[in-house]
Order: sequence, then structure tokens, then C-alpha cells
Amino acid sequence: FQSWCYVDADACVRDTDNAVYRSSYFPVESGVDMFYSYDACNSTGNSWMEFVERRALGGIHIKASVPSYLEPMIFKRDGEGNIIDEPGEEYYDNSVPYEGAYMNYIKEIMRIAKGDITNVTYTYKSRSSTLKHPSSHYTAAVQDIENGLVDMSVGPFWITVERLRMTSFTVPLIYDKIVLVIPDPMSKNGLSYQTSKVLAPFTARLWLLVILVIAFTSLLSVWFAKSSHTKRTMLEHSKRRTKSKFSRLRIGIYARLIFDSFLEKGLYFFSEGVEQDEGSSL
Repeated sequence: FQSWCYVDADACVRDTDNAVYRSSYFPVESGVDMFYSYDACNSTGNSWMEFVERRALGGIHIKASVPSYLEPMIFKRDGEGNIIDEPGEEYYDNSVPYEGAYMNYIKEIMRIAKGDITNVTYTYKSRSSTLKHPSSHYTAAVQDIENGLVDMSVGPFWITVERLRMTSFTVPLIYDKIVLVIPDPMSKNGLSYQTSKVLAPFTARLWLLVILVIAFTSLLSVWFAKSSHTKRTMLEHSKRRTKSKFSRLRIGIYARLIFDSFLEKGLYFFSEGVEQDEGSSL
């Protein structure tokens, strides 16, 4: 038996170096704050603290789900004693026991707990969580924890942001080192390779779309332009030429104008320049 006594917490904290604890016999909602100390009575609370730590969970029973099989971590056996690779009807039969490294690990924790964990019962994940997370058995198992169907889940879980929003995780048991393997990026200094890098930002279809947009914009620019010089030139040629020759001349003039506009707008586009309006001034 180790003696202890109730103390004035404020006075002990302020005037002494005695360890002071709040009594758990009076819940916070009761409004009664009682504090005790072993040091103030020339005693020690080591034995009691060890007992409290050993009985931190109070001899609880844990219900744990298993997301899937992964030999040799978690697996079941069939009636002939063979290890089952993929979950079947036996997965939903809790009478078929689980085996594997994780089960042995849980048994070792129970042994160390010395009665703080009374029993661990393994079960399956719910079908509703599987429908909600069809791409991951493990995320579905975590969903069952958030829904309160089980206390925990046993398996090789990756800690992801989505799962952390639903529950907490134990200290990692295994660390996976993930690396990205790519072919040796040999240096290429050839002219053809360097020039092809100019076209690298866009796909071929996107380049074609850009060229078509520039060509269409050039066509509209020439069509709606009202150049008196162009009209005067075409009128002078029409007086000296026959109708057929004038038509060919007009087509040639418009073709040159369209080509010139295409080069101009393409230059502004690829140089990120701003097209200037010659008819405007400050």
C-alpha cells in the first residue's frame, strides 16, 4: 500500500515540485475538481501508474475487419488445408480462422497487454462499403471504421489522405520505398532533335487547329478590309485588261493579301506580340 492525499493543486504547483494528478473518480461534468499527490505524503505512485498503464483500455474486446487476403500476412485455408489466394464464400464465414503474420502480431500485443485487451474478433468488411469504394478493399474497410461497424482493421494499409479523413492509424510496421524507373535519358544534340523540340509543346492536332485558326483569321481580315489602294489598283488594271485577265489578277491580288496577312498574324501569334493598327494614333 502506498499513501497518498488530496492536495491544493494551485499551492502544490506554485510552491512545490510535487507531482499532482486530477482524480478520475470525479468526472469533469460533475463540476468537482479533486487533486491528489503521492509526493506530498512522502510516497511514490510508480506501482499505481504501472497498473494504470497496463489497464489503459480496461480489458476491452476488439472487433476487427480484414479487407482481403495477402499471403503470408493474412490468409485462410480451405477444408484440405490449402491456403486460399482470393476471397470467396469462406471470407464471409467467421468460423474459418485467419492465419498469418499479422494475426501473430496481434496475439503478441495481447500477450504484452496482460489482460488489457481481452479478445480480438476478426470479421469481414461490409458489402455497402465495398460498393462505395469498388477500387480498393482497404479503403472500404476504413469506411467501416468510420461508420462504427468495427473498432479497427488489420492489414497492410497505405496511409492516404482519404483514409486519414476517416480514421487514425497505428505506427507504421513496414515502410515501402517507391522509386520511379525510366530509361537512361541520353543526351541528344542533333539538329533534327533540337528543331523538333519546337513542336513539342502541342500535339499534331492542336498545331493543325492553330494554323487553321490563323488562316481563317487572315481570310476574314482581308475580306473585311477596305483598302482604297487595293481597289484603285484593281480598277486601273481592269481598264487595261480584259475581263478574264482581270479576274485572274483579282484572284492573285487577294491570294497575296491573304498570304501576307497569314504571315503577319502568325508572326504576332508565335512571338506573343501585339498587332498594331496603322490607322490609329495617339
